[in-house]
Amino acid sequence: MMTHAEQHMNLIQELERIESARIVSYILADRLQGPQASIAMDALGLFHRHLEAIGNVPKIALFLYATGGDTMVPWPLVNLIREYCDQFTVLVPSKAHSAATLVCLGANEIVMTKMAQLSPVDPSVANAFNPEVPAKEPRERIPISVEDVAAYFRLATQRAGLDTAEARLGALQQLANVVHPLALGNVERSHSQIRELSRKLLGLHMTSETEDEKKEIDAIVDVLTEKLYSHQHLIPRREAKNIIGLKVRYATDEEEDKMMGLWRAYAKELGIGSIMNPVVILQDRTELPVELTIAKIETVSTEDTFTVKGKMVRAAKPGQPPALNIVEQGWQVTR
Repeated sequence: MMTHAEQHMNLIQELERIESARIVSYILADRLQGPQASIAMDALGLFHRHLEAIGNVPKIALFLYATGGDTMVPWPLVNLIREYCDQFTVLVPSKAHSAATLVCLGANEIVMTKMAQLSPVDPSVANAFNPEVPAKEPRERIPISVEDVAAYFRLATQRAGLDTAEARLGALQQLANVVHPLALGNVERSHSQIRELSRKLLGLHMTSETEDEKKEIDAIVDVLTEKLYSHQHLIPRREAKNIIGLKVRYATDEEEDKMMGLWRAYAKELGIGSIMNPVVILQDRTELPVELTIAKIETVSTEDTFTVKGKMVRAAKPGQPPALNIVEQGWQVTR
């Protein structure tokens, strides 16, 4: 029986043949319950190792699954990958949301299966000036969505008819009575930052030498940062290609088969979409060692794995659920 690594290598090699490209997988698990992973800065150094092993090649395809993460990572990550290839493609078998969508913006081509999804890239921001979660200890801060703030002003100006400068200033003052002005300033700064970041990523492969080209880029940025109105809106490939205007190509039948085969192999190993039920895992035991794989960066010859190690422990008080006490977590070179 093949190991996970052998199965992945065979499937990656088949995809490399179809795409005429070297494949790098970046898979970040989103369990319905239990430890999850997201796009983070720690990936940059790891990617460098994998890309050095590949060397300079005509084309690299990133096989990507992630539901979000640090929006500051896509710009350096995409630029790092592009140092090693002439053409950069992203293969999206399923979810590539938020920060993962930003990575896609930097690609010459986005290959999407029938079930592939992108998302808006409007950020929710949190800092020391955000409102606190009521009656919650320790104190937590409520993230503020850029679109929620924009919607408030649309409500005030378009629905309530506050169309004078004085009325708009009053609406702003009313909001500032509830939300710290520096938190609102952070929202505006993040909004401007994500727009500029999206524009720069698109500019890596789309020219802006003419007014029509600039308008094309601006239209894409407007939709992904403002005009979908909900960060939870999922963008299927038809919308991504025909309405938003991204460089999307539908996966061929052969690509679909191989991409979904590799995706299912990762989903099974990483427990993507699974529910980690502590009661079922622990059963009648007092404690149980637990080791979970929640992320992978992989090529045919190299592999890094993020694992979480800990103990599932029965609660001291009756009626409380068991807890997962994490004792060690991090990336390991596994190949």
